[in-house]
Amino acid sequence: MLLCGLEIPLWVLLVCIVGPLLYWHGTSTYDTFKKMGVPYRPVSIPYVGNALDILTTVSVGILLWLLHLQHQTFQGRQAVLQVVDADVVKEIAIKEFASFTNKRDVLNENSFITSHIASLKDDHWKHVRSTITPTFTSGKLKQMQQTINECADKFVKKLISLSKSTESIAVGVHTAAFTMDVIASTAFGVDVDANSNPDHPFVYHSKPFFGLAKSEQFFIKSLQIIRVILIGKQYYYLTNA
Repeated sequence: MLLCGLEIPLWVLLVCIVGPLLYWHGTSTYDTFKKMGVPYRPVSIPYVGNALDILTTVSVGILLWLLHLQHQTFQGRQAVLQVVDADVVKEIAIKEFASFTNKRDVLNENSFITSHIASLKDDHWKHVRSTITPTFTSGKLKQMQQTINECADKFVKKLISLSKSTESIAVGVHTAAFTMDVIASTAFGVDVDANSNPDHPFVYHSKPFFGLAKSEQFFIKSLQIIRVILIGKQYYYLTNA
């Protein structure tokens, strides 16, 4: 392309135009706390924020705690204000609970994963909450207690058995199995014993929901933009169920 008498390759021109635009878009929210007058640790890497360590070093929980000790955080482009004052938490979670029903967007709202109550919004959230609340009355929870205790006993026996070995233990696998046992027995009345029956159909079809890597969890929204499927298509019929 001829520009001011100079022959400039088109790709160079595109890089010069698109590059700064992408950088601006990736960092345009990084002055949010500055505008609010809230102390924060400045960040400059576009689209990453303070969360680079999630993919490289510490766990998410430790990272968030360390960042809280310093300043507020940016998860990707999103400014995250962590509330740790007990009085403010009580005000938000109890007194003003009706004003804070919506959670922040992490995934595409049409995703199956966002169909659970913690991700629903506004009237849809209120409708689902009013529907499932009777399931979690104190009386019904007491009825579930024995079943949950039985699952916990099986889990403990499994851990005791594993502890006798000198090999390392994949704790996440066994805690996920315990979670599946509780859900299957209390919600569906199915005795799975996932730790002893890893090939059980319930376990097999539940694995896709427990198998996301940390990098996939962090970039899941970006992956959805390019339509990368993290959960098998055979499970997507549940989205509109």
